[in-house]
Amino acid sequence: MGKATRLLVGAVLVSAVALVALEAKQRRVQAEIAAKEKTRSAYIASASSALDAVRDIEALVSAGIAFSEYDRRVNDARVAVDRFARAHVDDPVPPSRREILGAMDDYGRARSDWALSIQSVNPEATPQIKASMQSAWASARSHVELAALALAIPALSAPPPASSQ
Repeated sequence: MGKATRLLVGAVLVSAVALVALEAKQRRVQAEIAAKEKTRSAYIASASSALDAVRDIEALVSAGIAFSEYDRRVNDARVAVDRFARAHVDDPVPPSRREILGAMDDYGRARSDWALSIQSVNPEATPQIKASMQSAWASARSHVELAALALAIPALSAPPPASSQ
């Protein structure tokens, strides 16, 4: 085998090794992208579930509800939202996490205000307490709307699922 042939074989081998390395890198990148998408999808499902729990409170407030039922529903939603918050410390779909937690905090604040208005013996304080409660509910509604919008945008921009052909 002549020198030119050896050089040609060497160049082909180097090219083949480079191609194999490039293909391996491409597979790693695709796997990373798939893992991130899977994580994001799981986050969106979990966030949507927590948001549904908060929306249930919003629906009850709009329909009118007794304090005892409101208190129970806020506690139930708090469990769902806390579970979501523990499972997802990071927010791959900002600001959805912050808004869900904000809504829950506002509904909790409204519950405290409502309890205070029931226990208050000072009739002069009642209008301020009720105004604070209304403000908390309005703030919670804003948080819910922002969280829903944040979660809807990634769903709209997500690539279509791969066909199984």
